[in-house]
Amino acid sequence: MANNNSKDKIQELVGKIVRIDSEGHKLPLYGELLEVADGWLCVRRKDGSLAFVNQTHVKAIAPTRSQREGA
Repeated sequence: MANNNSKDKIQELVGKIVRIDSEGHKLPLYGELLEVADGWLCVRRKDGSLAFVNQTHVKAIAPTRSQREGA
């Protein structure tokens, strides 16, 4: 996810509920993408906790079908 085109696409997802598949984790991370900064993604999970994901470890990121609040 190193090129500018990918960064622009990720930036477009800020504020949406996303699914993130990352290296070293069997299960995906779901939550609201809050911020993209300095090579990190900040995601708010349904329980309100924050998760930080290094962009170099992201294999895939996509908005979920359901964009309801708190999904």
